[in-house]
Amino acid sequence: METSSESLSEDDLNTKDNTAKLLRCAVDILKAKQAECMDASFSTFAKLQILTVQTVQDTMTLYGVSFTAEKKMYEYLTLRTARIPVAWEDREDWYSMFELLAHVMVILQEQKQVHLQLLKEMRHVVYVRPKDSVQFHSNLMHEDREV
Repeated sequence: METSSESLSEDDLNTKDNTAKLLRCAVDILKAKQAECMDASFSTFAKLQILTVQTVQDTMTLYGVSFTAEKKMYEYLTLRTARIPVAWEDREDWYSMFELLAHVMVILQEQKQVHLQLLKEMRHVVYVRPKDSVQFHSNLMHEDREV
């Protein structure tokens, strides 16, 4: 989570720097998880999503970072945005804040299932064909970049 500017003014450079930092951290987390999951299924790994939250002035934005199996690259998506209510007149903005939080809870439940599936695959409780593994697809990605 990153707070990018004060409530009254926005610093564009600071906001861009913080966005880049959040993206870099999320990608690093995915790369570390990828290194742990080499024997797991690539399709299961591609379901992993790292959540980040950034606030800019009175707006909170939920982002999701994941690895797309089709494009074989990282994807940084805006999932929800909500205005932070700071005055009584803004109390209706709590609806969007609660929706953002509810969305986080749904994603966390889904991610719990993804992590459990990855554990089963890494522990060889569920069979993963070598050509379906993260290791196999990681090697292919490196070969594509070298060409």
